[in-house]
Amino acid sequence: MNTALQLQVQARRDALAPTQQQLTGFLVAHGIGGRTLYACELVLEEILTNIQNHAYDDAAGHVIDLRVTLESRGVTLDFVDDGRPFDPLQQPEPAPAGSIETASAGGRGLMLVRRHAQSVEHERRDGRNHLRVKVSRAGGGMDPPA
Repeated sequence: MNTALQLQVQARRDALAPTQQQLTGFLVAHGIGGRTLYACELVLEEILTNIQNHAYDDAAGHVIDLRVTLESRGVTLDFVDDGRPFDPLQQPEPAPAGSIETASAGGRGLMLVRRHAQSVEHERRDGRNHLRVKVSRAGGGMDPPA
């Protein structure tokens, strides 16, 4: 099996909800549910939100290319953007908060992606970030970075 969904997503916050609906509809229509569906939805939300919030310094209309590919062992989500160079694999894990009172909001998205992904790959090519996140049908994540 090798079926794909290809989307061009505007780099605006209001594009997240319709993109999530398209992703969920596509996956459910192809029998993907449970932990795998949850992991894919989480990856989509975290990565699109990070790109939309942090990749651009201007108000120009930017587009994020998204390709979701169903494979026999899982789902691959490919994100391509023309934002500033950013390699999520080079970002350290956030330090655990000492208590709920000292915990900060935000900053945990990449950690969640790592926890729910089988693998994460990044490449900067031709002035664009290419991020590939693979989610296993078993729903397991990758080992945290050392």
